[in-house]
Amino acid sequence: MKTEIHLPWRALKAASLFASTDETRYIIQGIHIAMHKGHLVMVATDGRRMIVMRIQEDNDLPAGFALTFAVPHALLDLPDHTGFTLRCVIGEDGKQITLFCYDLGYVVPILDGKYPQWQEILPKLANPQPQACVAYSGEMMRDLVEGIEVFTGQPGVVVWAPDAVDGCGPMYARPDRAGYHDCFAILMPRSKPKSADQGPLPFFLKEILEA
Repeated sequence: MKTEIHLPWRALKAASLFASTDETRYIIQGIHIAMHKGHLVMVATDGRRMIVMRIQEDNDLPAGFALTFAVPHALLDLPDHTGFTLRCVIGEDGKQITLFCYDLGYVVPILDGKYPQWQEILPKLANPQPQACVAYSGEMMRDLVEGIEVFTGQPGVVVWAPDAVDGCGPMYARPDRAGYHDCFAILMPRSKPKSADQGPLPFFLKEILEA
């Protein structure tokens, strides 16, 4: 039996900015979708940056549903389709997914392997405050902002680092809109903590470094 999913084009575009380009990190070259707390989410990471987006489109999927598929570059290279929802059909053999854009279908493989446990570093939502963190480059911060603005279609991002110690904690960003918690971008530390009192590496990052 085929499974059909509806995904916003803008979410795929934002995810493609965060997916790894390292051929040795095969599973994180893809885009991950999964049911999480009753919602379908889309995740992409290169091991340093991660974006998590809650998909609002109506998708009737079972708890525990998860898969990772290759980035559909040919589709994303088309002119801007912001606002367009893709109909995505998982093949009966579970090895490929077809993304339909109008009358065109783009077939990409479903990737084998276990995706990193991205849930381990989701941010706490209580009153995030903008903060500066000198350990992160301006270029990587711009990547976080761009990904969120591609997904939301609107400018404005709040950045905060609640657990940072000398720049060694994850930095989070979300849309600067009251009550809007459907998208987060996360930037990992550049290096391991310099001392034990700075705490262990986030499990997500440790998992990737040791892969």
